[in-house]
This record gives sequence, structure tokens and C-alpha cells, in this order.
Amino acid sequence: MKKVAILIDGGFFSYKYKDKKGTHARATDVEAFTKTCLKPDEELFRIFYYDCPYYEKTLKLPVSKTNEDYSNKPKTNAVKIFLSEIAKLDHFALRKGVLSFDGWTIKKSVQESIAVTPRTLLDSDFEPIFKQKEVDIKIGLDVAWLALNKIVDRIILIACDSDFIPVLKFARREGLQTILVTLNHTHIKNNMQDHCDEFRLVEIT
Repeated sequence: MKKVAILIDGGFFSYKYKDKKGTHARATDVEAFTKTCLKPDEELFRIFYYDCPYYEKTLKLPVSKTNEDYSNKPKTNAVKIFLSEIAKLDHFALRKGVLSFDGWTIKKSVQESIAVTPRTLLDSDFEPIFKQKEVDIKIGLDVAWLALNKIVDRIILIACDSDFIPVLKFARREGLQTILVTLNHTHIKNNMQDHCDEFRLVEIT
């Protein structure tokens, strides 16, 4: 038997789950999915789930310049509950990053409508741009800990970001077998597959 750790980029998994199922994943959906990633010769050590709580600061709206408190948004509480449930699952370790506000962008539907019928822009025509911070480094630190202490034989990484290539390379140099699961993401860079031992096809069902 091979001892295995599963590392999940939560933002990526949530995006792919909603794209496939049309609804947000629950903690139990994540748990069920992880079981489909394992093969009969693999024994689970732990599942590491990396995600960010929703943005909770106040933002100045792009048109009116009034302040809006994002800590009261329905999504803020929904993400809190989801992450709390993830942390309570057996054999799960939750690693929290932070969301960084990177400005405003006009919604795609608004861009299309204004191109046909020009009008004055409203606050509601915009959506904030948020980016994950600290997730990549926490994945890297966990892989280093797993590899250097010889805790597992394999890691299964559920992600598609080419920023994880150094993580895969380090794990292999330290003797770990690396399995990459990309959920059939179409925009993965080919060289990411070059640095894993196995490209495992696992689908969200």
C-alpha cells in the first residue's frame, strides 16, 4: 500500500464543481470527491484543503464612491459555514489564505448591452476582482513537510496552476510520487504534466 496525501486548491475545485453541477459544492461533496481520487493500492494519510474566507472589508463603490461593507454579504456567511464544515471532516486539514481586492471590472453582460445601447454606468454594473493570496505558499510548505519527513509515498494535487510546477519538482526530487488531477480543465499548460509521475483522470460526478 502507498500512503497518500491529497492537496486541493479549493478555489479551483469550487469553480470546476459549480461549472459542472450548476451549484456550489458542500463539504460533503468535497469529501465524496476525494474518495474517487484514490486507487485500491493507496491508503489515505490526510486531505489538505486550501481556500480563502470571503472578503470582509469595506470597499468604495466605483461610481457613487459610497462605502459598502462586504462583511455583511450573504456570500461571506456562506463561505464561513462551508469552511467550518470542511475543517470538521475526518482526516481534513483546512489551510486558509486571504482574498486581495484588485479593483473593479464591468460585468460581461453589461459590456455587451452597452455596446448596443450606450448609457451611464451604475455601481451595479461592476463586480470586484478578488485574487487568492497565500494559498500557493501554504501548499508548498505542506509538500515540503510531507516530503522532507517522509510522511507519505505519494501526493495527489488537485489544481491546474503552473505556479505549482516548482512544488511538483521539489516533491519528486525528495522521492515522492506526484499525481496531478486537473478535472479536465482545458487551459492547463502542457509543461505542468511534465513534472508529475501520473496524470490521473478524475471527474466530478
